Amino acid sequence: MTFLRIIALIFIAFATSRAYLRFKDKSLNLANLIFWIVIWGLALIFIFNPKISDKIASFLGLQRGTDTILFLASILLFYLVFRIYVKVDSIDQNLTRLNTNASILLHKNSKKNN
Repeated sequence: MTFLRIIALIFIAFATSRAYLRFKDKSLNLANLIFWIVIWGLALIFIFNPKISDKIASFLGLQRGTDTILFLASILLFYLVFRIYVKVDSIDQNLTRLNTNASILLHKNSKKNN
């Protein structure tokens, strides 16, 4: 086993353990845990059997397996960035609503005290 594969294996084990611990402390739901286990499992498969990515590449009409992995990883990253953007936008809207409601309550309370 090459040094790079050992490093990748250690990183994947670490990332999977982090996902499991986040699931255990309820900051990650079951669907997200399964998603990350599948992602890291696929990474293991591609690392230890790169010929599979070559077969997928030929099926998709790409030249090399590495191109396929980079293409799929780019799609996945764009999707995850989109999900983060939607979540941040939702949090921003909730904070605005909360701030507005708090201001209204403070204004009503200050009128009552006067």
